[in-house]
Amino acid sequence: MTLPATADFVAFYDRYFTVVRATTAEQLDLAHCLRYQVYCVENRFEDASRHRDGREIDEDDDRAAHALLVHRPSGAAAGTVRVIMPLLDERRRPLPIERAVGPAMWRQHSAPPHLTAEVSRFAVSKSFRRRHGDGSYAEAGLSRLPADAATAERRFMPFITFGLLRAVLGICLEHGIVHLAAMMEPALLRLLFRLGLVFEPLGSLVEHHGWRQPCVARLADLTRRSREEASLLWHYANREIAEAGAARAASGGQRARRA
Repeated sequence: MTLPATADFVAFYDRYFTVVRATTAEQLDLAHCLRYQVYCVENRFEDASRHRDGREIDEDDDRAAHALLVHRPSGAAAGTVRVIMPLLDERRRPLPIERAVGPAMWRQHSAPPHLTAEVSRFAVSKSFRRRHGDGSYAEAGLSRLPADAATAERRFMPFITFGLLRAVLGICLEHGIVHLAAMMEPALLRLLFRLGLVFEPLGSLVEHHGWRQPCVARLADLTRRSREEASLLWHYANREIAEAGAARAASGGQRARRA
């Protein structure tokens, strides 16, 4: 698929999708319901019988920042992601990636534990994608769109995950995260590499909802390379990255003045 012009892409994406931080009870409920659809129904990564209320929730949600990708025309939640924050109090709860690879392998990477977060539950519903690929738009709220607009949006769908990636970068910057860890499918790693987001493997593939590659990256390296390559993702996400950085700098200045 040919990439659209940068300016056209950003305007087009913002026309059809928005990313919101899931902070209210209603937004978090939408995220958990969508995760149930993706992880328990569509892929059966998780046991649906353990989530009889139709919401996929686990022990790491209480220390995570969540985001939703919302389809503007319909108001439907198309995707979700969370960033699990470090928790290093007297109980020290390890990140899921550390539990998967083991403490010895985890210690081989140089990231300070209190500055390392993990991206997880990166999900876009297959049913949402199908509604945009098979010409059936009624459920997604697209039946009112002109035929040419519907066709344009359908061609645009391969880039739907850009909103979730932007949310991850923004969350990490706001919370002062230096290193980002993840358990990724090899195909996703290759996609991110093409977008200028390069993660370093941590050991070999492990079985975790299918074969996954544990990996880690410095947030500064991710944004620098994407910026240097002037990737389409950078042009889309740089505004939020700049705003998050400015907000954190302002917050730091306020703390210094209070001290």
